[in-house]
Amino acid sequence: MRLVWDDVPGVPGPHVTYSEFVSSLLTAITIVLAALGFFLAVAAFWGYREITTKAKSAAGSAARSYLRSKQGQALLRRLVEIAIERADMKRMTEADKIQEGFSEREAELSKDSGIEGEVTTYPEDRSAEDDNDKPR
Repeated sequence: MRLVWDDVPGVPGPHVTYSEFVSSLLTAITIVLAALGFFLAVAAFWGYREITTKAKSAAGSAARSYLRSKQGQALLRRLVEIAIERADMKRMTEADKIQEGFSEREAELSKDSGIEGEVTTYPEDRSAEDDNDKPR
């Protein structure tokens, strides 16, 4: 193999040592591997986006077909009932909550004291109160 500068007088021919040759080959391999890695990264990113898009689409169609089935209709009906119950519970006014708490506390007190039902005043007690109200 003849090189162009072999014919030029005064120009020495290239002397490439083994270590220089191996160094050049390793540099070339490194550049090729870096380019390959870059293209693989781009392909992986694109593939991941495609997979997630198709997975979302497949999950959506599977959910729609399940909800169209009888089991899906029953599940959907029950979920709506639960949502309505929760909405009704949220609509309870603060007064209703206080009244419920008062009724529960009253029931606890009457259970603890052994008295059942409402505590009312008796006519004898009423007449004694009226006597105290009269001017003397």
